[in-house]
Amino acid sequence: MYIYYIKSLKTILLNPFDKNKDIGNLDSEEEITVLSANTLTKEDTEYIEKESFSQIDNSVNLWIQEKRYYLRLFAATFAFFIMYFFLSLVIRDPIPLLDEMLGSAIFAILAWNFFAKRDKKSAIANKKKLEIKRHVSTSNNIEIDLIKKLENYLYEINSLDNLDIADALTLVEGSLEDIDLTENDKIYFDELLKLLKIELFKKTTFKSLYSKVIKVRENGEKDEALSSRLIEFGKSNKFDLLLLALLVKLENK
Repeated sequence: MYIYYIKSLKTILLNPFDKNKDIGNLDSEEEITVLSANTLTKEDTEYIEKESFSQIDNSVNLWIQEKRYYLRLFAATFAFFIMYFFLSLVIRDPIPLLDEMLGSAIFAILAWNFFAKRDKKSAIANKKKLEIKRHVSTSNNIEIDLIKKLENYLYEINSLDNLDIADALTLVEGSLEDIDLTENDKIYFDELLKLLKIELFKKTTFKSLYSKVIKVRENGEKDEALSSRLIEFGKSNKFDLLLLALLVKLENK
């Protein structure tokens, strides 16, 4: 299992832990390797552990809630009916049924939340978190050319202005340099591309613009309106525009 650590202009950490509800199915004995362009410093290691641990906690919480979904559903349903009969038989109210339904629904929601919080703190969840975190803490580090090429590419296109990048991506004018990959690079490429898309597509705007750029390039027809949108997109955060260019270049590798 790999963690990809890209440190260029800004840090990008790609790993299989983020919002992964299938994390509980990971082999507890599986080793983890951090792939980077250079040897990790103490600060790099601390950053990777901090971010990964937070993601592991969140993902294991998702996993345990998925695993115990039907038990929580049964408990909440049982709580609903218990409260409904209690309110119906014990407490008299001026509006029959309505108050019972509302009170029972609130009680069921409270029961659901109670068991959800309890599941997150359960022994099974805590054990799974500790197992995966231990592998992150004892992970080894390998320097690979693929990460170095991506970091260098981001530095290179950062010297261009937004107009040049936007026009090149939308075939209006000019072009961006390609990223040359070797057979050794391709060993890690598919998983890196998959995780990079997951990370970048968290932003709806990014995913939408990416899809439009890919369509323009597939059709082979320039789109000046889209170029204008990309320029505006890059105004608020040029690094996002650089990442968009990087992802478009990696797509056809």
